[in-house]
Amino acid sequence: AGTTDLAAFDFDESTDPPSLTEITDARQCSPLAGDEIDRLLIELLLRKRGGSTSEEDAKFLRASKLFARELKRQLFLEGKCALKEGWRTTTIRSQDLLEGPQFRDFLAALQGTLASSIGAVAMKARAANVDMIDVVLAGGGANLPFMQDLVAKASQGAARGLQVRVG
Repeated sequence: AGTTDLAAFDFDESTDPPSLTEITDARQCSPLAGDEIDRLLIELLLRKRGGSTSEEDAKFLRASKLFARELKRQLFLEGKCALKEGWRTTTIRSQDLLEGPQFRDFLAALQGTLASSIGAVAMKARAANVDMIDVVLAGGGANLPFMQDLVAKASQGAARGLQVRVG
């Protein structure tokens, strides 16, 4: 949840047994991951909640940090999440997060990171006369609803002319 780690491998079936070699130019570790989504979600909750006394804000901030992971899960599974504090309930919809400028900036930066790694793989694939790249998403963020689309967008420019399968 703290990072997005990218690694790429060349699967060579011409040897017995087949070999797996890392494409080191594609290796990256980016801080753009679940923790960043949590931060953006908390900021959105605070903005949506509106003004109040600083003690109430501090209490709400602590609660939102404690429940951020669960709120994020609920948001992406159910399309909305709510945090109740005292008599007030603050609710946000997934579109509130996905359409926000900070989240769009996050997605653009993550797409750039993905494109850089996919570009290194595409260069290796072209040199080997391979016309297909497989991208395998793994880990907690792999099931986020926007990840497959993000990989597809990153692949459009970085792997032009190659088929990219995302799984």
